[in-house]
Amino acid sequence: MDIDIAEKLIPNLLTMLAQLCATGILFFLYKKYVHSWVLNYLAKKEAKLKEAEELAAEVESKARQQERELEAQRLQMKASMEKMQESMERSLQEERTQMLAQTKAENKRLSEQAQQQIERDKKQMQKDVEQYAVGLAMTLTERVLENYELSEQTILNALKLEMSRIHEKN
Repeated sequence: MDIDIAEKLIPNLLTMLAQLCATGILFFLYKKYVHSWVLNYLAKKEAKLKEAEELAAEVESKARQQERELEAQRLQMKASMEKMQESMERSLQEERTQMLAQTKAENKRLSEQAQQQIERDKKQMQKDVEQYAVGLAMTLTERVLENYELSEQTILNALKLEMSRIHEKN
């Protein structure tokens, strides 16, 4: 078996030339009919990719802006809630203070009213006790003096004496 190594290592010129011509024809046909379509397709693809990137950047920018706005709104609402809470606490404290003042005033009024009523009742009781004591004294005096004859002046003096004793005791 005889194998020619030079033939295997060095390509045939005619075959190489035929392959180059075939490649050139394919290149020419590609360049004339297909290349413009491919370039248009790639340009459109590139434009779409750029548009998508711009849209993504715009959406990301809007998202960041909305996030900042939401954070600002959250902080504003938090501050507003704190102010409302402070206002409500202040209002409740004022209302509580006012209610306590009203309660104290009402208690004082009722206490004074009760004290006045007690004074009136006390005076009435003293009057009633005096009338009862006078009546009792009169009755006792009449019973004791039923058998005695005394003048009116003596009776009046004895009555005055008894009344002054009763007043001294009270």
